[in-house]
Amino acid sequence: MAISLTTRYRWIASFLVLTGLLGWIEYGIVTSTVFQAQPDRLAWAISADLLLGIPILYYLLIVRPLSVTPLTLVAIFLAAVGLARCYRQPTGSMYTWRSGC
Repeated sequence: MAISLTTRYRWIASFLVLTGLLGWIEYGIVTSTVFQAQPDRLAWAISADLLLGIPILYYLLIVRPLSVTPLTLVAIFLAAVGLARCYRQPTGSMYTWRSGC
């Protein structure tokens, strides 16, 4: 089944918008004063959101409807690992946004 170019762009734009929204929400959580007071409570949830949420979004919005090879999930997972790294301090003890990651 052939998918028109505009439909393809809608799926890609949906994925990019939802991924950006997820990253923005995580950034808001990490920089909040409540989270900075007790960073260990949500640290695993943020990791799971970024490391599982982004590949699941990619699978549901790109792989399935556009018939893209599932092997591309590896690259998306590695990109999610890189994004999650931006939320970690170099010591790894606490989540915070690191610029220039």
